[in-house]
Amino acid sequence: MNDEFPAHIAFVRAWGTYLAINLTVSENDARRFALERYLKKRCQAGQSDPDALTAAGLSYLRRHDVLSGSRRTPRELKLATQAAEIGSRPHQRR
Repeated sequence: MNDEFPAHIAFVRAWGTYLAINLTVSENDARRFALERYLKKRCQAGQSDPDALTAAGLSYLRRHDVLSGSRRTPRELKLATQAAEIGSRPHQRR
């Protein structure tokens, strides 16, 4: 199995969520590549849980937005808040 597979799963989830929340961000935005590098490094450092990596990826993107002073519409802010709340909950297996 590929050692970076959990990072790929987390990337797809986090980037898809981020695009759904931030309607003005393009698919090939620079944040996409930064997120991919960030998640690969976390995975190489030993983190292998895709759910934890996804939450870390969403947090990374949020910090990036805050530091860059990114402006969001009220709808985008509401969706981002909901996603952050979901990402911070402990994962429960069914």
